[in-house]
Amino acid sequence: MFVRLLFLLLALCTPAFAGQAPVRAADDEDLTIQAFLTELETAISTADRQRWTDLLSAAADRDDALQFFDDTVPQGITRVVVKERDRSSLQGTLPGEGFRLIVEVFIETGPRGRIATWRVDIRRPRGEDLGRQPWRILTEERSRACIAFR
Repeated sequence: MFVRLLFLLLALCTPAFAGQAPVRAADDEDLTIQAFLTELETAISTADRQRWTDLLSAAADRDDALQFFDDTVPQGITRVVVKERDRSSLQGTLPGEGFRLIVEVFIETGPRGRIATWRVDIRRPRGEDLGRQPWRILTEERSRACIAFR
């Protein structure tokens, strides 16, 4: 009995995985950014320029944004996955109002696929009816390195 009690106490006091940081619960900011990334994924997977345009900030350069979309989103997409890799505060914005996201974008077109890293600067617009999506794209950029495979 004593051995079982001792084992139970040790199991409760010892972290499950030494060296791992505790997992924190997602807050409202995380949830809204994840919803934004889902909208971004949908715009890419459907190759829908209008959905892409709907994600743009009023301050974004629409011509540059559409050129970026046309250059990076091929026709015939069969699958897309967008994953956030890094997030930092966007310079020139109030805390929590803008972020620089680094995202990895996997695009599959039939038997071919490619992975690219994008930098997407997003901002929460003020004084607008934001509807379901409170984030808008200010600027976007693709890294020069892109991995393609079959």
